[in-house]
Amino acid sequence: VRWHGDVYHRKLPALYQQAGIKVLTSRHEILAMSTLEAAACGLPVITTEVGTIPDHPDIGITVPVGNHKALADAIYKLIHDPQRLKILRQSARDAAVREFSITGTAAHQRTLYKQLMDS
Repeated sequence: VRWHGDVYHRKLPALYQQAGIKVLTSRHEILAMSTLEAAACGLPVITTEVGTIPDHPDIGITVPVGNHKALADAIYKLIHDPQRLKILRQSARDAAVREFSITGTAAHQRTLYKQLMDS
């Protein structure tokens, strides 16, 4: 773990790309922007099962809120499994582009609007 203090937004991608994993232990969260930023940089996330994160398993691994053992186990297993880490890096990046890029978000909105208009 390395503490960087305040970091300008434009410097974040380089830091995300240097990191091994991102850990977010929120008790309440809808969808953390830092999670999406990490995924977009190919950084898998280990996070708690809050908000919409469990709906996006390609971004990383979720653990129950408050379960410190599950969190520690997930971190340990991922950092000691380079093949799984490599797969999750790619799937996190792919999911961020597919689901959260401007194109992906626009496609999702079009689908929602069409469903609403057809109902």
